[in-house]
Amino acid sequence: MIFLKIIFFSALLVLFYTYIGYGIVLWLLIKMKHFRHQAAS
Repeated sequence: MIFLKIIFFSALLVLFYTYIGYGIVLWLLIKMKHFRHQAAS
C-alpha cells in the first residue's frame, strides 16, 4: 500500500510541475534576468 502512495504522489508532483511549476520557474527566470539587467545599467 505504501508503494502505491509513493507512485500516486510522485505522479501528482510530476503533473503539478508540468502544468504549474514550469510556468512559475520560467516566470522567476525572466524576473531574475530583468532584475540583473536593470542592476547592471
